[in-house]
Amino acid sequence: MRTQWDGTLQEWLDRVQDGISALRRNVPNDVARRLDLSPASLDVLETWLLQTYPDHIALMRPEQKAAHDGIAQYIGETFIRALGGRWDLRKDDPKYAYYALPQITGYCPRPTPEAPHVLATAVLGRRTGKYLSELLSKMAQTKRQQDGR
Repeated sequence: MRTQWDGTLQEWLDRVQDGISALRRNVPNDVARRLDLSPASLDVLETWLLQTYPDHIALMRPEQKAAHDGIAQYIGETFIRALGGRWDLRKDDPKYAYYALPQITGYCPRPTPEAPHVLATAVLGRRTGKYLSELLSKMAQTKRQQDGR
């Protein structure tokens, strides 16, 4: 039960801001006010996810597709703002781990692509409350090392 994107990369990019806006409309106001695409806001999002979804299966249900997309768009845009990089979508190899899943890449000389849909479900499996912000911090550290800073 994977959340694959049926459209093109451009269609995904065209929907990113709408998905983030929908996410903000569908969370409590106190959460929405704090979703400012900053690294710190990832903990706010993660806390809400843990309170809202008992496990990754609940988030991956077909009726949750729009919510899952919005959450992934928020995570991806937050990572891109913090690290640089861009969205990518590979549909050339069905055996590829992130086949048909929007991913972020290009944020450092040797990036390991990350699929924000997968990160959203990982939050629900790990249940730490800081998984996303700690991952972003580690990725930023790797980027600095690769950039020679």
